[in-house]
Amino acid sequence: MGVFNGMGLKALLVTVCVFSTGFLLAAPTYSCEVVATWTEPVLLTDTSDIYFDSDISIGRNNIYAVSWTYDSGPVYLFRSPDGGGTWDTKDVFGGGVFRGEPGMCVYSDGVNDIVLLATTGVIYRSTDNGDTFEPLASLSLSPGALWWRFMEVYTNGSWFGRSADDYIYAVGSQAMGTPWDGGHYVVSFCRSEDAGSTWSEPVVIADLDRDTELPELVCDGERLFVFYTMAYGDYMDLYVRHSDDWGQTWSAE
Repeated sequence: MGVFNGMGLKALLVTVCVFSTGFLLAAPTYSCEVVATWTEPVLLTDTSDIYFDSDISIGRNNIYAVSWTYDSGPVYLFRSPDGGGTWDTKDVFGGGVFRGEPGMCVYSDGVNDIVLLATTGVIYRSTDNGDTFEPLASLSLSPGALWWRFMEVYTNGSWFGRSADDYIYAVGSQAMGTPWDGGHYVVSFCRSEDAGSTWSEPVVIADLDRDTELPELVCDGERLFVFYTMAYGDYMDLYVRHSDDWGQTWSAE
């Protein structure tokens, strides 16, 4: 999911600090109480459906949310220009997308919001605040992989709020063989150094013997961290790995 930095949130954070001193040389004491209150929920859509694998991010001009309707429905982009008070809805591709679990990130070019949307092995870019999208180069597949799912996309601009560069980072799950017939979904990583014109070959992050899905990626400026789920029988465990060489190799789980 994209970074949620809190700008424009209609939430009230009230901090009450009480300061008191005792007599003579007694040390001062402090008592702080933080009370958070929230507005009533705002309904983004009145269409009853199964919304799946949603994401949210804040740009210069709008708050953006993206979601997809299981299992072959449209990818919807929701935009709010007034801090979440009202929203408009856009069917990004004008129809259904099979296995379309989307990811999104947003950064600014100084005037417009640049929105990157990842789904089914392709990154799409909007340079006009989400009005229109164009596809970048498709991600490659590892040998034996059939398709991508559960995708997320990031940039240095979206992570750190700075001017954009040409680096784009993508994670998702490749289907190594047919997952319901002996194959598995495997969390994998790709990087572009030329704004999405070309991509590195996928780096398979997780083991091949179980399904690994729903990855999220974050960076502290020096190290990448990937967080994902792994199926174990009827259970789902959570794992984290890190990379100190920008995704070429990854630590143990």
